[in-house]
Amino acid sequence: WIRSLLPHILSKINRVSYGLLGPADASMSDPRTPQSRLLMAVPFVGKDVPSRSSEFAHPDVLIGLTILAFRYEGQRKSDLKRVVSQLKQDYSRQVGPREKRPACLLFNQWLRLCSNEHLVGSKKASSSVLPLPLFQPNDSKQLARLFTMTHRLPELIHYLLQQHIFPSCMNFQKLKVSACGHELGSDILFGKRIGFSGTPSNLLPVDLGTCQYEPRSDGRIVHVLTSPQVTSASKKEEWTARSLLRDMARAEPTFHALIDTGALITGMDNEEVARYLLLHLPEWMEGVVYLDRQDRQMILLRDSGRSVNLAQCGISPAKRFTFYDQVHTTGMDIKQAPSARAVLTIGKDMTFRDYAQGAYRMRGIGKGQTIQLCLIPEVQHRIETELGGEHNILTGRSELDVPAWLLLNSMRMESIQFIQMSTQELHNVWRKRALGTLLSEVEQNGLITPPPSSSERLRRFVDPASPPDVLQWLRRCVNQFREPISYAVEDSVPVPRSYAAKLQSIVAENEDFVDSNESRSRIDFVMEKVSSTGSGKHTEQHANTLSFNAEVVHENEQEAEEEAEEEAEEEEQKVSAFTRDDEQANPWMAKFLKQLPSGKLGEEAFYPFSEFHVHEDQPQLAFPQNLMLSDNFFRPRWCGLGDRRLKNISLVLEWIPGVWNEPMQETIKRVVKALFIQLTNGCDRSDACPNEYCAKNSHCVASGKQRNEIAALSLQLAVKEVKKVTAKDSVLCASSQRSLDYFVSSKFDSNRFLVAVSLAEGETIRRLIHSQPRGDILRNAHLCLRTISDLVIDKSLGYLPEAASYNIGKTESAVQIGMQCLRFVNCEMYYTEEELELLERGLAAASLDKRLSFFSECLRLRRRERNLWGDTPLAKIFTPQEQWHLLRTRALLEQVNAAIQIAMKKRHIDPNQAFHRFDSDSDGSLSYEELQRALEWMQLGFAPRDYFTLVRHADEDSTGKITIEKFREVFRVPEVFVYQKKEKAEVVELQGNWMCMNCTFINSVHNHSCVVCEFGWTGRRECPADKWECLGCTFYNPKTQFYCEICNKARSDLASVRF
Repeated sequence: WIRSLLPHILSKINRVSYGLLGPADASMSDPRTPQSRLLMAVPFVGKDVPSRSSEFAHPDVLIGLTILAFRYEGQRKSDLKRVVSQLKQDYSRQVGPREKRPACLLFNQWLRLCSNEHLVGSKKASSSVLPLPLFQPNDSKQLARLFTMTHRLPELIHYLLQQHIFPSCMNFQKLKVSACGHELGSDILFGKRIGFSGTPSNLLPVDLGTCQYEPRSDGRIVHVLTSPQVTSASKKEEWTARSLLRDMARAEPTFHALIDTGALITGMDNEEVARYLLLHLPEWMEGVVYLDRQDRQMILLRDSGRSVNLAQCGISPAKRFTFYDQVHTTGMDIKQAPSARAVLTIGKDMTFRDYAQGAYRMRGIGKGQTIQLCLIPEVQHRIETELGGEHNILTGRSELDVPAWLLLNSMRMESIQFIQMSTQELHNVWRKRALGTLLSEVEQNGLITPPPSSSERLRRFVDPASPPDVLQWLRRCVNQFREPISYAVEDSVPVPRSYAAKLQSIVAENEDFVDSNESRSRIDFVMEKVSSTGSGKHTEQHANTLSFNAEVVHENEQEAEEEAEEEAEEEEQKVSAFTRDDEQANPWMAKFLKQLPSGKLGEEAFYPFSEFHVHEDQPQLAFPQNLMLSDNFFRPRWCGLGDRRLKNISLVLEWIPGVWNEPMQETIKRVVKALFIQLTNGCDRSDACPNEYCAKNSHCVASGKQRNEIAALSLQLAVKEVKKVTAKDSVLCASSQRSLDYFVSSKFDSNRFLVAVSLAEGETIRRLIHSQPRGDILRNAHLCLRTISDLVIDKSLGYLPEAASYNIGKTESAVQIGMQCLRFVNCEMYYTEEELELLERGLAAASLDKRLSFFSECLRLRRRERNLWGDTPLAKIFTPQEQWHLLRTRALLEQVNAAIQIAMKKRHIDPNQAFHRFDSDSDGSLSYEELQRALEWMQLGFAPRDYFTLVRHADEDSTGKITIEKFREVFRVPEVFVYQKKEKAEVVELQGNWMCMNCTFINSVHNHSCVVCEFGWTGRRECPADKWECLGCTFYNPKTQFYCEICNKARSDLASVRF
């Protein structure tokens, strides 16, 4: 919901895209208008113009927009009257003193909140409202005073939505009869049709034919609107609706019209805008023209301050200002002065059609009349982002950039419309056949005399006397006009399919409804058009992603209804909420392996692990410089685009790029030189050397040979020496070997990299090793493919292992350190002591907090059965060494906390109730023994010794007592535990409220007892805050009394107090 629906909801503009029906709108509604439309948010066709009959179909979108609409606009008087009337009824049914009844307390609480000076400005306002027992909702004056104070109060709006609107309106059908405007354009209903539009488009039903354009009209419009003599622009850095009006009215030279195509002037109706403009316009401006709610052209006169019909006014167009609100920027003609200047606003959701329609309200544009564009920073940023991207077509001239950006918006909108039109075109083919079948069946039954009743006509769809195939066919024909209002989620993550493939599957499902060559040719025409259109690719991906996310939300709710007891971990395994966009493999050239990596993001296929993070909030760890990962494993551009499921690291490529050749030559030179010295002068030993390749040995192979022969022999031995994998049978003496080891370790391993690659990349690399073993690539680079468990799968011919082969310890091995770091990124938790030492060396530059944050985020984005690391060897990596003795206790605490959460969800055990149950002296704290019994009472499945250890660990200050606050902190217990069957759970439960188990009243989380029945959230009666409970008769007495009114016992908490 948060990742898919909330951004969609927040992108809408209140009173432009959605809003509440006002009193004037409701009065013009049809008497049969459903309650949901009158009470909740409805779609708007323009600024302050609600749709006549439409409603939002998606329940979650409707909930979100309704909450925002009430938050922006506040509640209406009818809503307030509904709430107060209900409170009056509740008040009459409740018992007790008037001022103590829950309804009266709630009403007084709202008045106290309204007395805040930030809401009203004066604390005297609440005193003018009568208390609830005396308040009369039908008194317009009383209701008006209360409305002025509370119509924007969040607590009252929350109560209204929770108690009145959502319960009465959030009922939805699972099936609906579906129809669309496509049927009017096709020949399914009418044989001949004709259409007219001032803004033509070829997105038409095939039956309607093609649109006939006026020649050169579009080019003329573009030419005029991109001319610098006609169009200019101004940018507003800091703006509000009133500041825009003020700046336009005071501008020099004076403007004559404001065309609000971008719907920037909100929060004011048209007459209010006219009056505000008249205050700031020059004195010689005699009036402001506007459109009222009945679409009448009115003018507000400066002299009289009254509004009259424009046709009855004789003011010259040069002496009046015209305001076109957003909904009237199309199809409205008001005469303007020949040289009039107009301001035209640009909004984020505009298209080029909106821009052209608004600009041509100035009928003389390009012939003396001009326009100035008003660009706000948000729109300017969008223009620069979208035009200055990969192709960089940003010119810096607003008269060119704005039309270009609006054309891009038009293309996006038309691509969405094309997808919908293609789907409707195909369904229209099948609906024609279905409608013909149903009509012919009605004609046959119409010949029966006497005519059958309605119930008898319905029974023909289930008549056992009819053939089963006939009944099935009739039902399928009817189902063509039905649309299920639900989403069927697959058991696994669906494989992404192209839009054409989805249409092909729909065609296959309805093959039985295609009965003519004309229908087949129609389907082939639509499919060919879809296949040849490539402009809708990004729109299709966006639509698919949004659709999938919406399905997940819906399915989560369905599972919650059917499986109220299921654990959260099991639900997460069933539904994937990870983003799947841009997951295709990016190929890269194999010759890249010959070059040393630059380490810069976006330039090459590999980038350093030190630059890796899944989102901006996750810290980047300073991994060793030789650790890298493939772009196909995780792409840096995915950061900030939602959660991504991390792939497991299965294959690791040990890669030694082309700079290996230079060290190889240097090594051979050093070996030749060392061997030549050995064979001619001997080594540095004082006695006889046992090495047969040393001149100090009497049996040396070089004895009696010339220097040229010794040099050739040295070269042969050097080549063999470098190719050796180990140094066990080295021909070099000890001192020469040590010198060579240091050289090899310093040269060879500085360019040895470990790269996390995908399975597909590993497969291709292995094929390269086998198909081109002596090719140009493998002559300049050496490769070794190994698993995350450090098992070698394959290697190239020239590959030499790491410098550990040259008597360097394993703890100094860069490859071994890197492999343990990759296991850490792979969220592995079990290591030997030696592996932990290697991992600690690899993460030495990262703090403990960053290590834990990085690991936790990676673990969250993987599907692992085990999510607790506290009892694994990995815990040492996240814990200072001086606290290692506490690792077992912390691991045990993690396990107990997890068991408590499961007990709360599956067995509905309230840990707070367990705490109070064993708090015998009611002092809000437990001793060691009491807390241990409380934990055992919850039956978590741990030994008494474990509870004994945890209880003492919880008491960090060694006071011998554990308070309720400390108990909640250590064992992660919520302050309020509410169990409800999920099918009865309300939206407000997520917003910090709890439902009384006794009377089901929704209470604020700040109330420890129910305001209606005084039962606590534990399910038992609680003593009010201003009273004390008698230990003898349990009567609640006021705290002003020292003795019980019933049994005359003294207060227990004052037994040791002397007066």
